Amino acid sequence: QLVTDYKMSGDLVCVEILFNRYCHLVFAVAMKYLHNSDESKDAVLEIFGKVPADLRQYEIKDFSHWIY
Repeated sequence: QLVTDYKMSGDLVCVEILFNRYCHLVFAVAMKYLHNSDESKDAVLEIFGKVPADLRQYEIKDFSHWIY
């Protein structure tokens, strides 16, 4: 629903909510591959920095699967 709301309104609060829900999971995946906390934090910020544009560009049915 948040993805749909963002696509319709462009309200970044929707992206903020998604970030708050999923950043720790994305961080865990980044740690698995990077083995460095600072680099993993940077990766999370880089990934979520692209999310607003990507949400508009792609048809996303399941955000949690897509973000991984």
